[in-house]
Amino acid sequence: MSSKLKLIALPLKAYRQTPPITLLTLPPKTAVEANLMTKAVNWSDRQWNKLSESPEGHWKKRIWNGGEAVMDRVPYEEWALKHIEPAHGVAVNTSHKLDILYPESVISDKILLDTVKESFISRSDQYRKKMWLYLAISPVTFPVAIIPIVPNLPLFYLLWRAWSHWRAHRGANYLGQLHANSQLQPRKSEEIDRFYQNNQIPSLKDINTLSKILNLPAQATLEGHRAIKQIHHKKQQ
Repeated sequence: MSSKLKLIALPLKAYRQTPPITLLTLPPKTAVEANLMTKAVNWSDRQWNKLSESPEGHWKKRIWNGGEAVMDRVPYEEWALKHIEPAHGVAVNTSHKLDILYPESVISDKILLDTVKESFISRSDQYRKKMWLYLAISPVTFPVAIIPIVPNLPLFYLLWRAWSHWRAHRGANYLGQLHANSQLQPRKSEEIDRFYQNNQIPSLKDINTLSKILNLPAQATLEGHRAIKQIHHKKQQ
C-alpha cells in the first residue's frame, strides 16, 4: 500500500467483453487521523460486532445474523463507493491522479473507465435521493420506541440505510469529479493478471487467494466476497 488511496478493479466475470466489476479500496499505508464521523462509525461497528459474540439462540445473536443477511443484500456497487474516503485520496483539480489497478488481459483501460462511469459515478443522484427518502420516512418508526426493552430496529435500519446512501453518494461524486478532470489513472497489474489466468469466474476461495497476493485489508476482502455472492445469485435466477 502507498501513502495515498488506491482502487482495485475486480472483474466478476472475466470471460465477457465488458465484464461487471467491483472496486476494492486500498487505504493509505500511512496513518490518517480519523475525524469525528469516522470515529463514530468505528465505535458503532465495534458495538455491532459485539452482538456476534452472543450465544446461539440469544436475541442479540439473532439480530446480528439478520443484520448481516440484510447487509449482504445491499448492492456491491454501494458498498464499494461508501468505502472510498475522499480525504485519503488525491485532491480534485490537481495534477495528481488516483490509481486504479486492473488486469489488462481481462478489461481494457477504456472499458474500465467507461464501466466506472456507468456503474458507479452515474448513480450519485440516485443515492442522494434515497438518502433523503429514508430520512423522510424514519419518523414513522418513532412509536416503536415506546415499547420497553425492544430496540427500535426499524429506525436503526432506516438511519443506517440513509447514512450508507450518503456515503455512496459522496464516493460517486468524488469519482465523478476525478473522472471529469482526467484524474482517474488505470494502471496494469501483473499480479492481478496472473490471478485471472486461472480464475475467470472468481469464487470466494479465489478472493481469499487474491487477498493474500495483494495484501488486502479485511474490509476489501469482505466486499469482494459480497460482490461474488451477488453475481452468483443473479446467475442462478
